[in-house]
Amino acid sequence: MRLIFPILMMSALPAVAQDRSVPLPFECAGENPDWWITITEDGTVFEALGAAQTDLAIPWETLAEGADWPRILTLIGRGTSAIVIIEAPAEDIHPVRVLTQRGETPLLLVGSCAPV
Repeated sequence: MRLIFPILMMSALPAVAQDRSVPLPFECAGENPDWWITITEDGTVFEALGAAQTDLAIPWETLAEGADWPRILTLIGRGTSAIVIIEAPAEDIHPVRVLTQRGETPLLLVGSCAPV
């Protein structure tokens, strides 16, 4: 009996994690400065401040401890990385903050996201 309970709990974990993940595909954008991100199962495309589009992988999604929101995506690409903080939705629109950099200058971008 002791071995069955942990095995049953482990088999239930993927379903719980899947229910709490960011709905994909997802599009985010903001102004002043203009930027946008398209997030899919395969990764993301990110453009900010007139720079070329950058493809980024999503190696981690972090959930708030004991709450459904915010959700944090760590995005990593060649020469670029970003932390995307997605807040709880209000009428299918999620406020979002993106921490990234331009060269050695840190940037905080704000905007909103919506499922596509």
